[in-house]
Amino acid sequence: VNGGPPTSLCGTGNSIADMMLGYYSGVGGFVPGPLSPTNTADNPQTHVFNYFAPYVQDDWKVTQKLTLNLGLRWDYRAAAYETSNHFFWLDTTNPEGGLCYADPKLSTDGVAPGVGLNGGPILRYCGSVPHPGSKKPFAPRIGFAYRLSNKTVVRGGYGIFFDSAEGREIDDSADIYPYSIRNNLTPGSVSTLPKFSNQLFPSYSTLGPFPESTLSFIAVIESENPINPYVQSWNLSAEREVARNTTLEVNYIGTHSVHLLDRHDIAQANSIPASSLSFCQATDSAGNYTNITQAPCTVASRLPYPNFNGFYIDSDWHGYSHYNAMNINFKHRAGDLAVTSVFTWAKSMDDKSAA
Repeated sequence: VNGGPPTSLCGTGNSIADMMLGYYSGVGGFVPGPLSPTNTADNPQTHVFNYFAPYVQDDWKVTQKLTLNLGLRWDYRAAAYETSNHFFWLDTTNPEGGLCYADPKLSTDGVAPGVGLNGGPILRYCGSVPHPGSKKPFAPRIGFAYRLSNKTVVRGGYGIFFDSAEGREIDDSADIYPYSIRNNLTPGSVSTLPKFSNQLFPSYSTLGPFPESTLSFIAVIESENPINPYVQSWNLSAEREVARNTTLEVNYIGTHSVHLLDRHDIAQANSIPASSLSFCQATDSAGNYTNITQAPCTVASRLPYPNFNGFYIDSDWHGYSHYNAMNINFKHRAGDLAVTSVFTWAKSMDDKSAA
């Protein structure tokens, strides 16, 4: 009312006003890095996906009773890339945790290789993509129809069908220093008011060695080992005319999917070894843990990649699913009316139903 700031830390009741005055618990998000565009908001990327899938098919009437359907598809997907090579992915050769980069300029402008927690490198130039797309995505299909009699037909088929992943899986591949920086700040980060200033969002215009601190959160970036997921599908059915204008069809349908997308936090600390539990749980006469600050009791000592001291959500292409079903279809037609009754019994199993 009097134009002055609130007299207590209760805040104003408006979240935006509270943030500007400094009464907030934390703020985070991507902020511009030294190589961020100066004439465009955010950190735009242009990802290129190339897909080529020729297909041939032939229907072969082997006999009056047997017909075969033969097909072959070649599902070639080139590895996605970014037009300006603003791309990062996991460097599997760095035991301390590091990133591969696609922009060769980082090798000469002082950003690479950076300095990790143990003094080793963080970045390594690995080319424009982790590895090129597979040249072997052949997807055969075969089907048959066999007429046992004028009233009974048996059909079956098998095929392989390749799939792809969402573009979302790589859209943070350049949201990393020096193209962008994920900032996480608290009121304690700045001692003076107002917080909503360049003190809260400091400038990162100075180009320097890659800072290990920017590896606190890595997610949805290019996979270091992208694999095309695919589905194997097969079916077998028998159809019989059981009465005039009345048919009964029994189907078996099965699918098996492999290389589906999973995600794992590869930066999560390993468990305390069973052989060390008694050491880490040792207490003194007052009940205080005595060895909790020593390895392997500390979280830091159990990190698989010390440089990734936060989160690294990595794409893993080893998901699977199984589906088996029986389908019974009864149809009857009479004049202008039709009756259809369908019964399905199915079992579906997978290790993850979505990314």
